Amino acid sequence: MKKLGIFLMAIFLLGCQSKSKKIQTTISNGTSNADSSINVQKDKRNFMDFFIHFMSDSAFQKEHVSFPARMHQKTSRTKEHWIPRSFSKEKGFHSLLQSDTLDYFETDFGEEPINVSIVSFETLTIQNLSFNPAPEDWHLDKNYKSYISENSDYEFFVFLNNFTLDSIFQKENIRFPLPYFHLDYKNDYETLKDTFSVDTWKYINLDKSLKELFTLNQNENSDYRPLFLRGIANGVHIKYTFKRLQKQWELIKIEDYST
Repeated sequence: MKKLGIFLMAIFLLGCQSKSKKIQTTISNGTSNADSSINVQKDKRNFMDFFIHFMSDSAFQKEHVSFPARMHQKTSRTKEHWIPRSFSKEKGFHSLLQSDTLDYFETDFGEEPINVSIVSFETLTIQNLSFNPAPEDWHLDKNYKSYISENSDYEFFVFLNNFTLDSIFQKENIRFPLPYFHLDYKNDYETLKDTFSVDTWKYINLDKSLKELFTLNQNENSDYRPLFLRGIANGVHIKYTFKRLQKQWELIKIEDYST
């Protein structure tokens, strides 16, 4: 009887040790997964932050290109032969044309490939860049040049160019009264809403905005074309929203949250 009691006690102690190991393993695994999740979220970057860094930092750019690569009509087989491509900094802001109402500067694109087009109204050409997701950010996979006339959004590009250069055309293609949202600098930067009428509207020259225009993942079927102007360390933050109404593009809203 005494031996039976000792045997049962031994089984009980072994069971406790086994449970203890399982609990410790579970806690250890849980902590590891949580830490891994935190690290992924911390390291993941917004694509626009990545792209601006890519276009402004030649060393960073070289590290994020899949070689061999072609740029400036030349093929670079290694990073040592790569000629960096930079955007126009003299205008003081980035011009981004979108085909939906999301703010791409705040959008998480996840793991999907991203196609960027750099539109030049001066040369009537487009530099097309294709980025594939990498473990931490993205890599330039391929790029090629095309003409604006070949682009699926050619109709809107023609409209935008006329809207910029012709003050009469501009006024005729605005939906009045035009909502104008802006910040109240005297009242803790609260958002104010005003409106422009036909009589109070003054011509805006967007020619500087079109010297280098970025587009991402175009969707020609969308009826919206928001144009974002985001400043380079100067607080510029303006959004012009264009909408296709009865096959005609019109400016329907302006938001100016510049500081």
